[in-house]
Amino acid sequence: MNFKTLLFTAAVASTGFIAPAAEAASCSHLSGVALEQCQFAPRSFANPGTYAAPTAPAPRAQAVQTAPRYLPGEQALLNAIANVGVPVNVGQCEDDGSYGYFAYRTNTWNTARIQICTNVATDKDTQWETLRHEAVHVAQKCENRDHGNSFETLTTWSFLKGQATDSDANFVMSAYPEAKWLIEIEAFTFQKKSNQTIANLVNKACN
Repeated sequence: MNFKTLLFTAAVASTGFIAPAAEAASCSHLSGVALEQCQFAPRSFANPGTYAAPTAPAPRAQAVQTAPRYLPGEQALLNAIANVGVPVNVGQCEDDGSYGYFAYRTNTWNTARIQICTNVATDKDTQWETLRHEAVHVAQKCENRDHGNSFETLTTWSFLKGQATDSDANFVMSAYPEAKWLIEIEAFTFQKKSNQTIANLVNKACN
């Protein structure tokens, strides 16, 4: 039995057709904010996309500096995340084991944010892929409207089984507790899709 078959056999046996995930582990050690919860994107990306972090202009250049230009799909993804009320922060993280994370407080979106860790996700492609991964987690949180702190998959088991790769399944099984297998395999599967596809997922789940 290969890893993907094992992952889905175990996940479906333990959770059923659609799998809500357990609450994310605390990451107050990383962010310095007590009671904060996080969903991490660890070191595992294989097929990067594109994410450009806007940089502040030098003081004398501010008068003529224009806003960063994004491709339509990039702008659509940023807009979809912003419409949920989740800011995207781009910068170095204390933890050098994660490309980024989605952080949120219990029972509120008010302090939720996505962090892209530039000391791990060092190029634009990986930063955009990390953003897509974490945006999927935002959509998964929106999808579970009855249990605000847990995550629920956006697609069916049969879709994920057909789309997921054995390498991703292998990694997810080794890096995450079983309760998070399906939400993480979904995030790893969709992070390889286009920015517009993820924007559509967020818009559908959160609006």
